[in-house]
Amino acid sequence: AVFDPPGFSQPELVDEDVSPPMSSTTTKKAVPSGREKTRLTESTAKSMSGSAKIGGPFTKTPNPSWLSVRSGMFDEIKAVRDAENAKKPRVAVAVTLPDGTVKDTLKDGSPILTYETSPYDVACSISQGLADAACVARVWYESRVEWDPHMEG
Repeated sequence: AVFDPPGFSQPELVDEDVSPPMSSTTTKKAVPSGREKTRLTESTAKSMSGSAKIGGPFTKTPNPSWLSVRSGMFDEIKAVRDAENAKKPRVAVAVTLPDGTVKDTLKDGSPILTYETSPYDVACSISQGLADAACVARVWYESRVEWDPHMEG
């Protein structure tokens, strides 16, 4: 199937009658709409044969072959994104904390810049404990930096 990892395929489906035999004492209740509830009494779909599992048997491997392919694709995409971000202008940012303190530099004195400084870097400049405990940063922009890649020759 389309979603199978390389080297795996779905088990073949076989027709199988899974409906229980009707005894002479079993009676069916009338359904007001005139439609019988066949879903509970007879199978209309295919079922998997034996003890087959979706995707085939699972075996753990330390470094599957597809991992290097996926890692290579990630590295290619990251290189393209890094090249795009390198062309974007760097703008100094001021961060206003909940207590009203405004930070515009990190601990080492370097400025907080767009496309360079992450929220994690800002949290580290306040406290490593905060950085380790924080998982999300909310960003509000007071102004927008207009950037058009077509304007840069």
